Amino acid sequence: MALGKYSGHKVVLINLSEQTDMMDLLGSDLPVESDEDMKFAWSDGIILQALKEGSWVLLDELNLAPQSVLEGLNAILDHRAQVFIPELGCTFECPPTFRVFACQNPSSQGGGRKGLPKSFLNRFTKVYVDELVEDDYLFICRSLHPSIPSSLLSKLIAFNRQLHDGTMVYRKFGHDGSPWEFNLRDVIRSCQFMQGEINNVEVESFLNVLYVQRMRTATDRKEVLSICKAIFDNTPCINPYPRVQLNPGYLVVGTAAIKRNFTQSNISREQLKILPEIRQNLEAVAHCVQNKWLCILVGHSSSGKTSVIRLLAQLTGYPLNELNLSSATDSSDLLGCFEQYNAFRNFSQQNLNE
Repeated sequence: MALGKYSGHKVVLINLSEQTDMMDLLGSDLPVESDEDMKFAWSDGIILQALKEGSWVLLDELNLAPQSVLEGLNAILDHRAQVFIPELGCTFECPPTFRVFACQNPSSQGGGRKGLPKSFLNRFTKVYVDELVEDDYLFICRSLHPSIPSSLLSKLIAFNRQLHDGTMVYRKFGHDGSPWEFNLRDVIRSCQFMQGEINNVEVESFLNVLYVQRMRTATDRKEVLSICKAIFDNTPCINPYPRVQLNPGYLVVGTAAIKRNFTQSNISREQLKILPEIRQNLEAVAHCVQNKWLCILVGHSSSGKTSVIRLLAQLTGYPLNELNLSSATDSSDLLGCFEQYNAFRNFSQQNLNE
């Protein structure tokens, strides 16, 4: 992405998955409205659009793509450098500026990843990218958060590294919930907490939300606190029951504050009854909302995960849409799709009622 940005080329990022098919990439006939009647018309897919524009294409998670997609890309990747669209009866040549790049994680990470055929991989020049080291972390964090002292950034990075080594390399703790992932995202989020004035409250706040509550057992949480004490030379003091305050403008949970929706919120302070044990969870979720982070609640069945989100929505006044997912759910259930519509159905039903 950076190479394309600084060389002046548009980069089209495509995230592949087991559900990707060639229609997503090259295009298909889709229904369109016209003055006469509903009809079908060709709609270019994302790769065909990039090919026509001469853009760069980055295929991410290549080893998640099904075999049919890999075979469909062959003509673009080999010496032919073209793609044939049967529905149009046309062949599109790849322009000189068109480039295809691919990324993939090791197949050992699982999640449906597989080893790709050697004949397919040989079309690419393979470049192995090493994991980021602490100096890389420090350089990135300095660029994003110059107001935070380098000494403190170094401690954040060392803390993150020790958690990774303790859980994934030496496996001293964190057996419940493994495998763990402590990476650059955690360090950057810690910096977001600590941006501006640096004090103990901010340090303890990021520690609780980003690291302590991620652990499954009390023993693992104590281990995280001991590592924090050794690195920061400060005994963290985390309030197990953060205060919940409700006023007309904001919901405040511990150190997190969310602006309330005046049109929907109708709960008052007199009606505020919250179980003490879920206050820490409520504070963590509130921080995620405040910082626009994705949040996933993990726990046993009937432990109150859904109730925490419902409570937060009720307190802030924002509408909550609940979707029950299953193995049979696909993207069309969430995003929508084209379906047949019988215009005479309602008309016939009305006549029967009359």
